[in-house]
Amino acid sequence: MFLVSSEVRQFLSWATENKKHRITRRNCEIRDSRKKVRAENRNQRTHCRSGF
Repeated sequence: MFLVSSEVRQFLSWATENKKHRITRRNCEIRDSRKKVRAENRNQRTHCRSGF
């Protein structure tokens, strides 16, 4: 049985969440830049709506 203090567990969950958000944010930026190129053709700005 491996006991982890609540602080360590909190940090680990925070770290994994942070990594997930970073990846999502990067994907969002890639998607957003593609959208922006398309949007500029129609003189319209679009923003990524993933929430990150």
